[in-house]
Amino acid sequence: MKGTPMSRTIIVDRKNPSASDTNEATATAPFFTISRAAAIAQPGDTVLVKSGVYRERVAPARGGDSAKPKIGR
Repeated sequence: MKGTPMSRTIIVDRKNPSASDTNEATATAPFFTISRAAAIAQPGDTVLVKSGVYRERVAPARGGDSAKPKIGR
């Protein structure tokens, strides 16, 4: 029986002074843009977008699973 792939939480926080799209997308080293998170997210991953103004067009590279998207703050 195959195991399920490990999912992860990708953090985006443009207000964080250390935010960069070259970071590891963690709470202490978040991405700066939602687009970067969408580009690397895999089905089952959660993208957590912190509050702020994000003026960008987001086009996820792949779809998710059959579950509803997880929305959090």
